[in-house]
Amino acid sequence: MTILLSHTSAIEALRRLGCIRRESICSDAAACDCVTDASQAVALWESVFRDAPRLPLHAQVPQGAQRIRSSLLVTHPMREPPAGEVLTLCRGLACPTPAQLLVQLEPRLTRLELLVLMEELMGTYAIRPDAAQGMTTRPSPLLVPTDLESLLGNAGSASSHRKLRWALKSAVPGSASPRESKLAIRFSLRPSAGGYGLAVIGLNREVSVTAIANGEKRVRKPDVLLARPGGLGNGKVVTLEYDGEVHLDEERHADDLRRTNELAAMGIAEYRIDKALYKNLAYIDSLVDQIRGELGMAREHLSRDQREERRRLRAELFDELEQIDGVNWNGLLRERNRREDRATEAEAQEAVPEEVVPLEAYGV
Repeated sequence: MTILLSHTSAIEALRRLGCIRRESICSDAAACDCVTDASQAVALWESVFRDAPRLPLHAQVPQGAQRIRSSLLVTHPMREPPAGEVLTLCRGLACPTPAQLLVQLEPRLTRLELLVLMEELMGTYAIRPDAAQGMTTRPSPLLVPTDLESLLGNAGSASSHRKLRWALKSAVPGSASPRESKLAIRFSLRPSAGGYGLAVIGLNREVSVTAIANGEKRVRKPDVLLARPGGLGNGKVVTLEYDGEVHLDEERHADDLRRTNELAAMGIAEYRIDKALYKNLAYIDSLVDQIRGELGMAREHLSRDQREERRRLRAELFDELEQIDGVNWNGLLRERNRREDRATEAEAQEAVPEEVVPLEAYGV
């Protein structure tokens, strides 16, 4: 029998698996253990990853099996994953494939949390709080869109898994950092969802350029490649670079300058922001206006109320993305609290103060 990791423990395993194994991950069917032994699960984890797991470990057990909730282990009675949707970590320990894990997590995460996690699995980074930078890199993504498309296609009608289907439609593969993922989300989501409604046509997508010094052909990979939505604009694109700490290195900075010049020689504008500008919502608003003009997009004519509502939605999206750290998944609780706060505000606005009746009305 096999201990099948689930939920946050499966996320942690996939993040470590992507960093310690460079060969292709092979799928294998596994039968869930009905009675999971906590100490055995921890020992198996340590034999694979050479360090202790984050406790409690989460494991899947068959429906109807005993539920365990302790400081070491939490079990989740569920149906067994489809054949081929389990990864064998070692003899006796397994975890779901990335696609199956997203299906498993869908009821417990918000749409935005699913999208952020999906961008990570489709990218080349892994959230690792124990690492110096808070993340590590891997040579290739753990998930490609067709993996999830196939699984959802076998799951039934298009009305099922609505949150996952929305996230899959919104996700852009190829991200190399959490900040790139969140930039893509902010720039690509519809204005009604707090985004800017631009088309993100690639993250770290290859662009052929000509070196300024010697005229040689080379490939650049801009962080974010932006275009007009709907494929309009005669192929006009704009790039957006996020300058993290690694860009402070003198050699890296020099290469950044060469890239900027090479793209400019091709008629491609490159805009750059850092952590401070990323958090400056007014600046990003103005930057998007500039990018829209660069892409030949018409100026939007909005009423004052519409502008304020969109600004509120953008601030709400920014705040929620800041809360999603890849370790704590509390989005549903935050959503419920926001709904309650709005209801309270609405009640306060609707409340009409009682009219004070003058004493003269009583003949006093």
